[in-house]
Amino acid sequence: MSIDDSLLEALLKALRAAKLEAVVIGNTAAILHGVPVTTLDADLLVRDSKVTDRKVLDLAARLGAVVTTPFEPLSSVRRLQGFALPIDVMRAPSDRFRFESVASRAEPIAVGSEVALVASLADVIAMKRAADRPKDRAVMPLLEAALEVQRTRRSMH
Repeated sequence: MSIDDSLLEALLKALRAAKLEAVVIGNTAAILHGVPVTTLDADLLVRDSKVTDRKVLDLAARLGAVVTTPFEPLSSVRRLQGFALPIDVMRAPSDRFRFESVASRAEPIAVGSEVALVASLADVIAMKRAADRPKDRAVMPLLEAALEVQRTRRSMH
């Protein structure tokens, strides 16, 4: 399935209302960059702080979702379930992908009346390479081709 714009817009409105800074990552970011991939959830990268924990709970409440920890103790991913779109909220998996670094290279992309802060395709690719899961390796050719198109377009301007 592809991300429904209205669901993503509702998520972005709830993020803004909860005052939770987040960068859209993963295949959701790729889709927003125009890459023809699919996903079953939305992935968000957030700051690593106690305040963020409270804001994630606020976000979940605004979306009518509950926060679960499906991968504990192996990761700090929090899954918001109960909203029409499952949402994985994660903190930096390593120093290489700290929120501040990824956010500094992210791009604002309009989704309906909202604006998403979307990880660069280069960062999406780097994160997927680091994760090295079969599903990440499967989309890598599409991501790399899209990044090459982006670079070519930028060099022409």
